[in-house]
Amino acid sequence: MEQADQVSNRIWTVPNALSVLRLLGVPVFFWLILAEHDWWALIVLMVSGFTDYLDGKIARSFGLVSRLGAVLDPVADRLYIFTTVLGLAYRGIIPWWLVIVLVGRDAILSIALLVIRSEAARGLPVHFVGKAATFNLLYAFPLLLLADGDGD
Repeated sequence: MEQADQVSNRIWTVPNALSVLRLLGVPVFFWLILAEHDWWALIVLMVSGFTDYLDGKIARSFGLVSRLGAVLDPVADRLYIFTTVLGLAYRGIIPWWLVIVLVGRDAILSIALLVIRSEAARGLPVHFVGKAATFNLLYAFPLLLLADGDGD
């Protein structure tokens, strides 16, 4: 097994610290969207996206892949997507049915994980399709935010 493929129980790692910083940015980001500080919200989202890339790159390159990181990273992604969708719907930029579809998709995936929890406990593989879907959502939402034109 290669060094990057080993998963540890370590908590105090640089990638985990970056993931925690991403999580701390979620309420700031949400407030910025609701307060219509679109450019600042975009900056927070861009920093989050960069740290998301960076934490994964560091974890794989230096053998710092951890179970905690495997949980924190997708949770941060989902929270950014959820707060973005909620904020955009609240402001009337996207329809509420889209919120229901996206939240419903995540709910179905969460239920599926509970059903296959024995497999999930060993760690499910990250697939390109899932990464691409998250990237596309996090790429499209800032464009919607900027296209609104009502913010600062």
